[in-house]
Amino acid sequence: MEHNRRDLDGKVAVVTGASKGIGHSVARQLQSRGCSILGTCSSSQSLSLIDAIEERREQDNDHDVHSSVSTQPQVHGIIADILSPTCAIDIADTLETHFNGRLDILVLNAAITGSVRIGDRSNDDKANEIQPYLVGNIQTSVLIVNELVKRKMFRENSRIVCISSIRSKQSTPTSVMYSATKAACESLVRTWAEAFGGKQNELAFMAGTTANAVQVGLTKTTAWSSASPESVSKYTDIYVPQQSLPCLAEPDDIADVVCFLCSQQARWVTGSVLSASGGGCKIG
Repeated sequence: MEHNRRDLDGKVAVVTGASKGIGHSVARQLQSRGCSILGTCSSSQSLSLIDAIEERREQDNDHDVHSSVSTQPQVHGIIADILSPTCAIDIADTLETHFNGRLDILVLNAAITGSVRIGDRSNDDKANEIQPYLVGNIQTSVLIVNELVKRKMFRENSRIVCISSIRSKQSTPTSVMYSATKAACESLVRTWAEAFGGKQNELAFMAGTTANAVQVGLTKTTAWSSASPESVSKYTDIYVPQQSLPCLAEPDDIADVVCFLCSQQARWVTGSVLSASGGGCKIG
């Protein structure tokens, strides 16, 4: 959903996995509300999809007599794979180079997905199979936040939002690692909320910062659209009936919730997990 208001003018956001799906929708909406974007992706082919956010902004400005290049939010994309050991440093270095080393919003959206079945004998090297989930979904998130805090890039009243999943609460035998790492993501935001709210003197530079997670269910992302018809039918038949709202989410449905948490209106929400799953997972 596009917004006419510019309530995020002058702010800077990092959105991981911004080239497609939920991350792309979040980046596009934040930018439409006045926020400059540093978007990450995992390949050079995906950079053009982040650039498309900037191109769309320029097209919109052509029809806006009040727009000014000097006051418009900027969009910059970089390759920063969450499995790369330099991901956190690359993000922080780019913030220093392109955005004066400051940050107001961090959306941790990129994640490793897939299946790891308990007791599966088809892969004897189970340690290497589970390692990408631990690195991409937990370790890199911790390192990104640590690097940004260490360099004092977060400003007062910043926002951290992690994209979680209903699988953190409703696991399946094939989602053992994905479910576990998404549950860890929800634990991280509780820790960050306590640390960054303003009670720690050494973190006073980012006092008022909130940290929350958003649980999502089936969503019409690029991955979903590229799945086989058989898989789409199978998972739709299994999971949609479990929801209160009997349809799949669009990426913009999730982006609306994420961007609310990034706004001033969510200043009193921190350490929380919001379910944006159409009732697929009911919290409370």
